[in-house]
Amino acid sequence: MPSSGEALEAKIVKESLLRRKLKRKSERPKAPFRIPYSPGQDLDYLLLLCCKELADRPDSQQGLFIRASVYLKKGQVSEALADCNAILQRNPQHAGAFYLRGCAYEQAEKLDLSFADFTTALALDPSHVNAAYAKATCQNKMGNLDQAIDDYCSALDLDQFQTRGSVKPSSISTTNCSESASVEELLTPSNRQPPRTSLESVAPLRVKVDLRQRPSLSQDQQAEFWYLQGTNERKLKDFAGAVKSFDKALTFNPKHYKALFSKAFCLEKLGLVDSATAIYSEVVRLDPTCAIAFYNRGISLDKAGSPEKALADFNKALALDASRPDFYHNRGLVHKKLRNIEKAIEDFTSALRVKSDYWKSLLNRAHCHELIGDRRRSISDFLNVLQFDPENSATLEHLANLYRQSGNLEGSLNACTRLVAVSPTPEFYLMRAHAYESLGKMNEALADWNAAIELERDNAASWSERGAFYARTEHYTEALADLTKALELDPQDAQAYSQRALVYRKTEEYARAVDDYTAEMKLSQANIRSLSFRGYCAAKMDQFEAAVRDFSEVLQLDPNNVNALFNRGISLFRLREHRQVSAI
Repeated sequence: MPSSGEALEAKIVKESLLRRKLKRKSERPKAPFRIPYSPGQDLDYLLLLCCKELADRPDSQQGLFIRASVYLKKGQVSEALADCNAILQRNPQHAGAFYLRGCAYEQAEKLDLSFADFTTALALDPSHVNAAYAKATCQNKMGNLDQAIDDYCSALDLDQFQTRGSVKPSSISTTNCSESASVEELLTPSNRQPPRTSLESVAPLRVKVDLRQRPSLSQDQQAEFWYLQGTNERKLKDFAGAVKSFDKALTFNPKHYKALFSKAFCLEKLGLVDSATAIYSEVVRLDPTCAIAFYNRGISLDKAGSPEKALADFNKALALDASRPDFYHNRGLVHKKLRNIEKAIEDFTSALRVKSDYWKSLLNRAHCHELIGDRRRSISDFLNVLQFDPENSATLEHLANLYRQSGNLEGSLNACTRLVAVSPTPEFYLMRAHAYESLGKMNEALADWNAAIELERDNAASWSERGAFYARTEHYTEALADLTKALELDPQDAQAYSQRALVYRKTEEYARAVDDYTAEMKLSQANIRSLSFRGYCAAKMDQFEAAVRDFSEVLQLDPNNVNALFNRGISLFRLREHRQVSAI
């Protein structure tokens, strides 16, 4: 183990990281370009990732496609067009590129070219729902209202707007109910294909309708038109605009069932759960056999803080339709919230019986097994999650912790190693370092602490962790350097003060140890361990009054603390001796 300072450590880290990098390049092919989804992802960061990918692999169609999508989001139309053209030069059958280029032409107000590209996208991929809606929008903007209505109806028929069971485990809530079902699920069987998951919907087109162009429309036709308008706005996530359109549809036809249902859906998305609940109640009054209306009302009630009422609605939904995994899943989430863990496990199991690859229930069942201390079943479920998504970092992290808690240190280390391979962040290097240390592999542990610091040199936690490791292995000079650096980066790190106080105590720098224990307890709170050590350090400096105070405070926290009783007795005895000597 090196002991000669930072320069040698940095050299070792760089050589180790270089060897790992070369080994990875030689042992496995480069993975396809992937961008982890995050709500509100920073566009400049996405653009940077795409440019880096294209610098490494200039022929990456996925890199070009995502970059074109980002350019379009940023309003850089010419750059988006250039990337789309580059894709189509390589692959003239790329429906997504035609769709995206159509969106770019639409932003540039070149409607003829936009319409042609949307038409081509549909010819190449007749199931491309976004292109169908966009084509209808173009018709409307060009004044072809009859064709626009026909195209909207065709798009609605094509639409496969189902989100159940297709979400990656890492993005699934384990506490709250899932999203409500959309109107498409109300009107279609539950065994639809999952929705398109690419970035092809980055620039949907907004419809502007003027019914004065069509004074001859009947009441029902106008209601249907506004319903279609609201549906398109819902697709654009313009839920407020969609509610206004659905209200207009209901003005022409107050019993327009789909508009009523869709309005409730959008109100819930806007956070107006009480209003959504009231409208879902109207839907179930009109049709008491509508399972999805009960289900959606249950979700609204749960969001409104009424889990017992939500449970009653999920029960009704399942009584009407026991074939929906999301019904079981959300009832399971309510049971989990109410701490009915066994019933929650039963519901998640039922959801998986209906749909064996239903990620959300598998993940939540794993959490429930963990809550009741059934580590074996929890580990089994998390391992099954990895069968579907081998690079799920949240699941790997849970596995590493569960293996450690179960005493399976090798299993924990293996999970940490997979975690570092998937996401080489300082946090996960630190996690693996602890696993190595638990197995007595000190050199490997130090290499990971070094790697964590090298990745992010302003990360106070990494310096603090390595400093604590040096302290545990009695490399006090290195420990003091690291812990001092950690406190420079984060002066509020109580643990770093505690660890540095330990080092000062071990090196018999008692005054500094007292200062650090005091700083630690100001940031956190008085605790038996730090009070005892501070009292010990004070006694070592013949500050017996301070030592007595600290040991007395320990006894207030723990009246049966034998060590504190003994140490206070010794300190009181020495204090009397000290006073007697002073009196002479």
